[in-house]
Amino acid sequence: MRAAEGAAHDYSASADRPGSVPFTSAPLVLREFEKGEHQLHWLVQQETALEETLL
Repeated sequence: MRAAEGAAHDYSASADRPGSVPFTSAPLVLREFEKGEHQLHWLVQQETALEETLL
């Protein structure tokens, strides 16, 4: 059945799609992304402070 005809999509990982991410892990991925953004922000602050120290 085609998607336009109302077929449900299976977003779970499977052997035929080794690179796929299960839909249920989306909140985990979002948390990891937010942690990475926080760490990047902290590193940029550290870089700025170091540049100011060296100037």
